[in-house]
Amino acid sequence: MKKLLHKLKTLWHLTWRQKLWFVSFYPLSGFIRFCILTLPFKVISRWLGKHFSNNQLSVLVSESQMQRAREIGSLIAIFEKYTPWKTNCLVQAILCRILLGYYHIPYIIYLGTFMTKDQNEPMKAHAWVSVGSKVIAGRGYQKFVIVSSFTSCNYFQKMGPTN
Repeated sequence: MKKLLHKLKTLWHLTWRQKLWFVSFYPLSGFIRFCILTLPFKVISRWLGKHFSNNQLSVLVSESQMQRAREIGSLIAIFEKYTPWKTNCLVQAILCRILLGYYHIPYIIYLGTFMTKDQNEPMKAHAWVSVGSKVIAGRGYQKFVIVSSFTSCNYFQKMGPTN
């Protein structure tokens, strides 16, 4: 009962914009989770942004964009605790990407892995989202090696010879 009251109190203290996001996230996160479980990753990767192999990237953002991105990241962290289905890191990254895209905030989504010593689960995977120099969703990324990067920005280009 205390847990339920705490959750309701948390929801009550959200701003109206955050409550609107929260309500729209609910069916959207279920749909995203369903897609992750049923569609090939090649299809899902199109939703993440422009692919940049396994590069570590950074984007420049204004202070107001960074503040909005932190707000989005905080809400995603709260939201995860309210769904009856597993809202894993990839679902959170896609939700984050949708809101960041709506507000025209540049982002980087990283996908990473690391090898475990557990024979039942020899490899773990993780997704996290960064804006500017801050990770806003997908905490606990430090032990993962980047295997793919996706960004909203088109100004990252492979440098080649210039004439």
